[in-house]
Parts: sequence; structure tokens; C-alpha cells
Amino acid sequence: MNTTMNKNNWSKFEYPTKVAKQVNFFDERVLLDSLKQFWKAISFNKNEHVLVLVKIHLEGGIVYSLSKLFKINLEVTPKMVFNFLLPNYYKIQEAYNIKLPIGISFHYKIKEGKIIHSFLQDENNLEFILFNKMTIGYRPEDYGKVILDKGNQWTISIPKSDNFLEITKKVDNILLIAMYSKQMEKETINWIDEIIDPINRHLIRTYKNIIYEIIDGEIVFLKEELNTQVIKSLRISKNPKINNKIITLDIETIKDPKTNNLIMYLICLYNGKDSYSFFNNSLNDKGNLKITKKLVDLLSSKKYEGYKIYAHNFHSFDSLFLLRYLVKLGECRPILHEGKLISLNFKRNEKIFNFFFFITSIFFKKIK
Repeated sequence: MNTTMNKNNWSKFEYPTKVAKQVNFFDERVLLDSLKQFWKAISFNKNEHVLVLVKIHLEGGIVYSLSKLFKINLEVTPKMVFNFLLPNYYKIQEAYNIKLPIGISFHYKIKEGKIIHSFLQDENNLEFILFNKMTIGYRPEDYGKVILDKGNQWTISIPKSDNFLEITKKVDNILLIAMYSKQMEKETINWIDEIIDPINRHLIRTYKNIIYEIIDGEIVFLKEELNTQVIKSLRISKNPKINNKIITLDIETIKDPKTNNLIMYLICLYNGKDSYSFFNNSLNDKGNLKITKKLVDLLSSKKYEGYKIYAHNFHSFDSLFLLRYLVKLGECRPILHEGKLISLNFKRNEKIFNFFFFITSIFFKKIK
């Protein structure tokens, strides 16, 4: 075990990678065992409490927090925290089931002062109610002892618990379930069970915005529904100002018969009305610099102030030829994405213009 401990600063406990890889990383036993090992590694007294943040590390540098920062004291057990972390553990399993694990880490800080922890006892914990196999019910009596039967509504006493359930049959296959505390005599949580196939023990459990599909006591699918804002229609101005300051650009190359190297022999532009072509008749390096300078002189003119230049295949092939000469004529600031050029800011004599790239594919059908 790797532990760095300091009562005045944040410390870190790392659950060994080799332990996590001995079994399926998302086996619940791995999470529970990591919590037990963490409990053994830390030391604090009844007049102290601990701030804890648990993270899972996945291949590729992905780090996922299992929860927000929470507090524990000596009354809290690993199983209580296990039940608290379990829903997010399932979410990661669903989202990263093809990723290989690296490990689990516990980031913690020991602080002075007593606290009243917010964890419920194991059998009263929300996650225990939602995930424990004994609570996967397909009939009222599956949830516990029926102490009141009103036909379509039942009161259930949960074994070894201070809670009871109120189950109401909405339709034939849908049960509305609310859990009440005997001590507080008020509802603590509620959820909906939709029975899909009682023979194969298949149901859909919905709690708040999370939907669990359960078959034979195991969660096989998890979906979290998030509230999103509807995209509003844009109000179009009666007199929209459309920016038509666009120039398209392309270059052409030819193979040098002496060296077999490609040489840029043509730069052509089009502004929607006028077209320009600059030829390198000498087919040499000096000629390439000359036609690139003609391009820059044109784009730097007052006529094309504020224009954007979209160059064909500028993200790869064409940029290799232009950049070689643009850097000799001014200041180039390229922007790359995944190793490819997506735009170029060019500055010369306080004149600035931008090159962007576009790709076109034209297919011609054979005319018979």
C-alpha cells in the first residue's frame, strides 16, 4: 500500500494496481476491499474527523471522482461508505466498461473537531435499499413481511431494519414504493419498480433521474436522465448583416523532371466575382517566393481588408508549400489540431489576415 500521511495537509492513499487487476475491476469486492484497506491506513481519534475524496483512475489518464467531498468520523464504517459510493461505481462501469483500470485513490485530510456524520446504518442506507438483492421484488411479499394488505396497497416491514415500505400498485406491472422511518414517521425515499418479466426476475427501477434495468438481481443497464434547456430559435434580423468578405484559394503543383520533387507553379484565388492567378513560370524556388509575395501584396491591399481566406487542403498538403515562403514575408501564427493545421494568422507591416482550410470532394458520374 502506498500512503502519504500528514495531519496538517492533504494526504493520499493509493489502492495497489496489482490488487485491482486480480479480479474484474468493477467487481463490488474491489471497491469494498479498497475502503477496508484505507480504513486500516488512517489513524484519528474521536475528537477528530476526516475529509475524504475518492477517485478511480482509468487507462489513458482518465480520472473519475466517485463522489463529492464527504466527512467521516469513528462511527462510520467502510460498508456505510461503500453503499454511499456504489451508485457512481455502477455509472463508471457503464461508461468505461472497455477501459482498463489503474487504481483507486483516497485523498483525505484529518481535522480537529467532532462531527455528526450523515451516513445511515448499512441496512437503512439508500443504496442498500436500491441495490441489495433482497430488495429486488416482483411481489409485495418479496420486499419483506406484509403487515397490512388493502388490495392494491401494502405496508411492508423490512427485515432487520427500522424502516417500512408503502407499496401501491399503479397498474398491473408498476409499483410505487415509498420508504418510511419508524423513528421519524416520515417518508425518506421513494422509487418506481416496473415489472418486465417476473419469471426471469426482470424489472426497471427508477429513482429520481436514474433508471436501472435489473435482471436476476444484477444491474445490466443504467441511464441517467439530465435536464437540458430547449434550444431556442434564433431571431433573424429583418436586415441581416451577412459577412461576404471571403476569398477561396488553391495551389497547384507539378513534378520537377530533374529532381522528381513537387514544385508550386500556380496560386489562384476567387472572391465570388473576380479571380486571380499567379504563375511560377521559372519553376524554381525564387519563382515560388515571387508568386507568394504577389499573393501577400494583393491580400494586404485596402480592397481585401477584413477578408478571410479559405484554402483548399490547407490543413495538410497545400500549407507545406505556402508556409515555406510566408514565413519569409511576415509573421505566421499557426493553430494546430491533432497535429494538423486548421488556421493561420499572418501579419505583415501591421496588416493581418487569416487563412483557414476547407476540403471539397467532387464526384463525377460516367455519362453513357
